Amino acid sequence: MALPYSEKVIEYFRNPKNVGEIDDADAIATEGSPACGDMVKLFLKGQWLIKETQCGARE
Repeated sequence: MALPYSEKVIEYFRNPKNVGEIDDADAIATEGSPACGDMVKLFLKGQWLIKETQCGARE
């Protein structure tokens, strides 16, 4: 039975990129649901720009 994923998705699944932890990260965020095991931990290092926007209803 053929998988419903493209070859590119399968390639990234089999050979993930940018995986691991940064020891001296500037920021760390954890999100998800430990009950079902869907967790992600994001490590950020370097210079980055965050643009904040507001909901139109709040203006």
